[in-house]
Amino acid sequence: MPTSSAQLEASQVSARSGIWVARDISNRQHLLVQIPDGVTLDIAGTHGLGVSIARHRIPGHADASYIDLVCLDQAVAATFAAVAADIAEEAVQADAGERRSQVIAVLNEWRWFWGVDPAQLSSADAVGLFGELWFLIRWVGASAQSVQAWNASHGARHDFQWPERSVEVKATSRGGGVVHTIQNLEQLADAETGGLYLYSLRVARDALAANTLNSLVDIASAALGRQPEARADLLAKLGQRGYSPAGRDQSAVPYRVIEEGLYRVADEFPRLTRASFPSGLPNGIASVSYQLDVSACAGWRVGADPTAWPPP
Repeated sequence: MPTSSAQLEASQVSARSGIWVARDISNRQHLLVQIPDGVTLDIAGTHGLGVSIARHRIPGHADASYIDLVCLDQAVAATFAAVAADIAEEAVQADAGERRSQVIAVLNEWRWFWGVDPAQLSSADAVGLFGELWFLIRWVGASAQSVQAWNASHGARHDFQWPERSVEVKATSRGGGVVHTIQNLEQLADAETGGLYLYSLRVARDALAANTLNSLVDIASAALGRQPEARADLLAKLGQRGYSPAGRDQSAVPYRVIEEGLYRVADEFPRLTRASFPSGLPNGIASVSYQLDVSACAGWRVGADPTAWPPP
């Protein structure tokens, strides 16, 4: 155990790797990545993360320069552990001269998720986000245009908005019939421009299924690999929704898709909007949410697979 603030207790990640995990006298976790002397690092720490270059003497090894990453807040310990694992995996096989750029790349990848508690994503929120990503990937196609249209993270009226159409996505993992909670009177209100559609998805937990929230994030992220601005936009929106790659609970639950469908919200489609209350909400009623039984929406069904997209 360290006996002063200048000491660290360290253990090497792998033989002759130059990468060490350590802790200091305050029991804070460190990751040390050896780099050549004279290397500078133009990147700042962020909430709960300290980043610096420091010289350390490790018994049996010559003095050397290290990128020193330290977890400053136990609230982000799970995220720090995941970041450290990513950096170690990338750097352990690399030459010392390449490690600076690798550390920067990993930190940039994770900058959207600092301050996100990976344990706070609820089951309902994870299923909802799963549905939006499933629609984005399978129906629309992950592209700069579709990510830009995905506005759920910004509190927009509808989850996807284009000038010619908008889509509200609803997903459920409940058994029985497909019933969705419409959270307010705006969710199925007419779009500002173009037509409005409801995308309905029903999934079930299945240990043998291949689809998880994490896997969908990986697919969408990989599809945008050559579009860095769109990929950054995707990751930022995921962070705003409470998603973190460090999540190992709801984000890793495997789901089997039971049924899906796209519905045109028009004419007498079963819904409540502010227009349903021409004199305003009754006195004392602050807001309205309701349950929509999709079995009553068959007359407005556009299609059950991506061949129905884009709708006429």
